[in-house]
Amino acid sequence: MNAQSLARITEMDLTALEMRVLFHMIAEMPIGNIALIDQAESAKKLSVTRESVNRALGKLQKMEIISKKIEKGVVWWKINPEYAWKGKTGVLAQEINAAHDKRARDRRNALRTIMGGKDEA
Repeated sequence: MNAQSLARITEMDLTALEMRVLFHMIAEMPIGNIALIDQAESAKKLSVTRESVNRALGKLQKMEIISKKIEKGVVWWKINPEYAWKGKTGVLAQEINAAHDKRARDRRNALRTIMGGKDEA
């Protein structure tokens, strides 16, 4: 995490608990920004309820700071590389570009849905 990323996070509308959950995830994540977070264990480490951790994860996901993936019944979280990164710097640029591309696709799909399946004019 660099100073610019830290400044962006502190300027966001996050509660102290949401920041604690995020920083806990960053501390626990291995290379590649994937975090297998056990909500009950995280809650115990942070001295809060599991439900509080769950709400914080939901807000972080809504703000596109993290994304949730479920594969073969395993839930894992990916931290947006624009906020934190562990790994080779050459891969970082690829990950940031992929995050930008996904957000652009999601926005286009949302607009298409609003317009009843039609593309922009």
